[in-house]
Amino acid sequence: MQTHHLSAMAEAIATHIRSEYGLPVETMMVIEPLREYWDAFAVHIWSVEDVLSQARQNGWPMCEADAQEILADIEDNVDSERGITWQTLSDAVDAWCEGIRWAELSDEQMEAFEGHFIIVAGEGRVPVAGTLLAAVSTARALAAQYHAEASVISIHDSLVGIPGAEEDGHVLLTLPEE
Repeated sequence: MQTHHLSAMAEAIATHIRSEYGLPVETMMVIEPLREYWDAFAVHIWSVEDVLSQARQNGWPMCEADAQEILADIEDNVDSERGITWQTLSDAVDAWCEGIRWAELSDEQMEAFEGHFIIVAGEGRVPVAGTLLAAVSTARALAAQYHAEASVISIHDSLVGIPGAEEDGHVLLTLPEE
């Protein structure tokens, strides 16, 4: 196991023992037994940040809570023959995001999703970086301004500023003409 993982585990254990039991445990007291224990195993660790990163790579907005659920689902259903790979994360993120009914999310839920978006309404194209709620608010304003449907399209951050980027994005929702 990598040293930074062992250090993080040791710090978490030492902090817990200090706060719960009031014992003067230093991180270094915990790290060596952990190192000895984990030397008998080969592990590859995937994190919530890896899921968030894969969502960004795939052009999907993502919130931490959903990333945690995706990671838990991957772990619960891991195929021991294939293991967990970047492709596993990519496929899980795509399946998860394709199953979301984006238009049915509450404003509070939309606020949790971060990403890069293009709002398309009539002839207007407006990039939005930030929350899905910010993108939807912009779409509402454009639908009213252009008297046209407005679509919220999520894109990979490398496509920001590139003409026609919406063609490679995911249409999350379309608001009716106002």
